[in-house]
Amino acid sequence: LEVQQKLQQIGVALPVIIMTGHGDITLAVQAMKAGAVDFIEKPFEKAVLLAAIDEGFARLERAEATADKARDAA
Repeated sequence: LEVQQKLQQIGVALPVIIMTGHGDITLAVQAMKAGAVDFIEKPFEKAVLLAAIDEGFARLERAEATADKARDAA
């Protein structure tokens, strides 16, 4: 969560997927409120990670489309 917070502080808007072997509900809620794509506990199925990665790329595409529209409007 500290890395996620630091990235936000310095303006890095890349999607974050949290993977942990020692998660709890409080940590998961904090990560998701901070914008994490997913909070995955180990061990996990490969399909779960791949779905989270796909969602991360989808978020990047949506953010890029929004930025393009904002530039066009300006």
